[in-house]
Amino acid sequence: MSNQSNYPCPICGADNMCTDFTDGFKWGRAYCNSCDCAGPEVRTGYEESLDAPWRTEARKQFADVANEYANKLLAEDNNVPCKPSDRCGCGGKAILTDYTVEGALKQYSVACETCFIGLPYGFDTPDDAWAAWRRAMGTPSGAIGPDAGEMDPNGDEGARE
Repeated sequence: MSNQSNYPCPICGADNMCTDFTDGFKWGRAYCNSCDCAGPEVRTGYEESLDAPWRTEARKQFADVANEYANKLLAEDNNVPCKPSDRCGCGGKAILTDYTVEGALKQYSVACETCFIGLPYGFDTPDDAWAAWRRAMGTPSGAIGPDAGEMDPNGDEGARE
């Protein structure tokens, strides 16, 4: 039985976020099997089940801490903040994060702070990350492309009214 979740790591974006106990069965935390980053410890209530509420809380706190730190760095860099219209399908707020591997270029991603769905890191600019997020969210029908009455750069006609 695995404790790995389908939630992406808020640091590297890999789908390897796990939860485990850290001090007997009293404390636990979320961590990533890919980049070895971990979130803060939370009380487990001594629950060992894979669907125990503390596991969700640990993933949430891991994302909250990573996002708080990333937002602080982004504010210092004067990057573009999230617009109120940039919402996830779950209704949660989308936030921009960045990640820098030592000796490499800074890369950006956008993720939902409510359900943790997000894009992998790899976008060179905040604008590129936001554009990809908006394309991924698409319209309610999932259609991606120009609106009615618009023309795509390749000459394709937009959606029909």
